[in-house]
Amino acid sequence: NAEYMGIYLMLGKILRRSISNWRPVTSKGLFDLGKCKSVNVKCLSELGWFDNALYEKEGKEQMGVPYWMMKRKQENLAGVSSLIEVELLSGKKIKFLQDCGWRHAYMNKVYSENGVDKMLKKKEISFLLVTHEHHDHFLGIPTVLKHYPEIPLYIPESFSPNAHNYILMNSFPHAAEPNSTQRHRGFMHQIPFDRMMGFEGIEGLGAISFDINCPGRVRGESTIYASVEGKGIVILTGCCHQGILDTIDFAKKKIEGGEKIYGIYGGLHLAPYGHIDKKGQEIVAKLVKCGVKKVAANHCTGLEGADAMKKAGINLIGGKGLTLSNGESITFQHSFI
Repeated sequence: NAEYMGIYLMLGKILRRSISNWRPVTSKGLFDLGKCKSVNVKCLSELGWFDNALYEKEGKEQMGVPYWMMKRKQENLAGVSSLIEVELLSGKKIKFLQDCGWRHAYMNKVYSENGVDKMLKKKEISFLLVTHEHHDHFLGIPTVLKHYPEIPLYIPESFSPNAHNYILMNSFPHAAEPNSTQRHRGFMHQIPFDRMMGFEGIEGLGAISFDINCPGRVRGESTIYASVEGKGIVILTGCCHQGILDTIDFAKKKIEGGEKIYGIYGGLHLAPYGHIDKKGQEIVAKLVKCGVKKVAANHCTGLEGADAMKKAGINLIGGKGLTLSNGESITFQHSFI
């Protein structure tokens, strides 16, 4: 079956992935992230698409069509991507990308306007981590690879054969945005469900995948955890399909120092299509009790979701509005006042 041909192409690459970058486990059975000095996040783009109504209409009209074969109006597509810089205790700073967007023309413009294309060419960006397989977080990967085809790549261990084909082959005929630019030629690391993956040379940072079913029959989402010295745990999400409460609960139960959640950045999936329902309101009410010091939410959190958090008394850090939008930044650091 041609659909599975990519499996055979990827085996050599997968087997070459590093098996040494695991975060250690303490005597209490907790993952030890180490410590970093700060985490700076620049939102390059938080827009999955422009018109919610059109996106929902297309989905309803193609009910039952496999996710990878759905047709979308190209002009409505955008993409999600963030530039993250971690400062180590030594003062060394390391940059990486979380997610890589969707429509190629849009992401090329985003990366050019923020100088990311030049950073990639100079190999100043250490790696790309794709949180999950949804198209608005992933199909823009050729816009990264064309500048740095050997960039180390981190993906959830549950990535489908279609997704691997898209990464490793020159095209996938049914993808909403065909990969006809560049195949990935570097190391690929699969983020597991049962162990905290570390990143070579970066203390204070780890990632794990949550084994959940996302819309579109997409399985798994990876989340990044950072431990900022003197402050606590910072959570970096893509869409947080596993739920922000479970994401926090994992830190409290499984990560050294996880009882103190300092900050959250990213999509919280409270109102992805605009309206926050009763379940979303209940999540916000419980989130208040978690004692998170700073939340910079965007993307699928939705404006109603952000507004609900603000009204509930959560310290929501936005830019010009309630959410952290395109081109805006937040820093989680030891000396932050």
